[in-house]
Amino acid sequence: MTRKWLVVCMSATAGMGMPVLSADHGSVLLVADFQGGVESSLGGYFQCIGGAPTAVTDRIAAFGAPAVRSWRIDVQASAPSGGVGGVIPLFDNRPGVTPRPLDVSAVPHLLLRLLGEPGARRVRVEVVHGPFDGLERVGTEIGRLAADDLSATSWSTHVFPLPPDVQGPPGVGAVRVLLEGPGAGWVAIDQAAFGASSDATAAPATPAPAAHPLRKAMWVWETARILPDPAEREALLAFCRRQGITDLFCQVPYDYQNDGIVLHHVAEQRQFNAAAHKAGVTVHALDGAPDFVFARNHARLFKLLDALDGFNREGRPEGRYPAVHMDNEPYVLPEWKDPAARRELLADFITLNRELRRRCDAAGMVYGVDIPFWWDLCDADGNAAFTVAGPKGDVPLLEALFALVQNVGIMSYRERVTGVNGVVACCRTEFELGHRLGVPVFAAVELGTGPLVEKGITFGCYPRSYFAEQLETLEYVLAQTAGCAGLAIHAYKYYRTMEENP
Repeated sequence: MTRKWLVVCMSATAGMGMPVLSADHGSVLLVADFQGGVESSLGGYFQCIGGAPTAVTDRIAAFGAPAVRSWRIDVQASAPSGGVGGVIPLFDNRPGVTPRPLDVSAVPHLLLRLLGEPGARRVRVEVVHGPFDGLERVGTEIGRLAADDLSATSWSTHVFPLPPDVQGPPGVGAVRVLLEGPGAGWVAIDQAAFGASSDATAAPATPAPAAHPLRKAMWVWETARILPDPAEREALLAFCRRQGITDLFCQVPYDYQNDGIVLHHVAEQRQFNAAAHKAGVTVHALDGAPDFVFARNHARLFKLLDALDGFNREGRPEGRYPAVHMDNEPYVLPEWKDPAARRELLADFITLNRELRRRCDAAGMVYGVDIPFWWDLCDADGNAAFTVAGPKGDVPLLEALFALVQNVGIMSYRERVTGVNGVVACCRTEFELGHRLGVPVFAAVELGTGPLVEKGITFGCYPRSYFAEQLETLEYVLAQTAGCAGLAIHAYKYYRTMEENP
């Protein structure tokens, strides 16, 4: 008999349809192979559970054959003795889609391909019967593994029969892999699959998805200090070379005086832009403030664009600004809290961006903006929470904005890459919209610290090693994500501090 396989990859770029199981009892439903990213084709995101990033961390890592990439979960000694590990949601959890757990009635065995060193902890495997509606949802234990059952260097496949009461409707909503007990330990998962029989072998690994080159951007706000100092300018470019930075969002140093724009350090701007150009770094002229969104303040940015156009026309090509980047954030204004005032504010915001794009086109500069990740919010009926008036009625804010810009930075500031509230998940809608409309999207991370930085949004309060691991996972996933231009880091000041301090 020819073995048949139905493969449903964990991939940020995979389709979103529910699987139809083969009637062939020799078949295996592959739920996850982890090579494709952090999102399942069913819409779920696997994630750490049971501890803060200081205690429980996860990343996509290469471990050699047969895995190309796998999901590694590290548990520190400081982590709780129970309830820590990872969870793989198996159903479609997109807004407006009714969650439907995975039907495993024809494949009542869970196969896990594992590698690890759990130490004094044991690996507890659970499945959640029914929809997975929260990390605290009680699961059904289907097996345990001790340290002697795993190798830190060789993959092994373990098969766990599902109890009869789990096999039936409504299906399985999630798989949990927990590390229970004292001390530190880790486990890596290369495959999670449901098979028809206890002697079924794991499905063959699917090829790693094709990747595209990533751009890596960084905000630079201290240009008034950096530009006059040749040593600081060289230090910034040297930092870009070390960290692989391809794009700089650099604050334009200027004053708005007597209803006009006065650019500062003009010669130094030209020198830096030319040096960056030679180094392969694109410099975007950066500006923005919440008040600029009001129609009464639009003229300031229009005049800034005129000044930048003149700057470019008067200088050599290599010293010009090839792009403009705007960071206007209307949602921090008091008016945002009032629905009527917010609607007027968003109308002004769209008008501003339409005119800025027109002026950038006329000046031969690429136009990009920054936005928060949550502008894709929907109400209970699946309708966009933020809309603006269009020629044929209201349209979602993101649809209107993406039609006016040439790249978008998503302020997806989180302290994890994976999970339902991770960096990648926060950008999901924008990636899809950018892919559809041809607008490159940057997923951004925050490194800032201090009282003005909200808890849970920055990598800056964690060790450099943790950020490096998360960044590696983010780069791997984004390189395979349609609509993603790359990542952006906020900001140079904090990134340089992190580089200098472990």
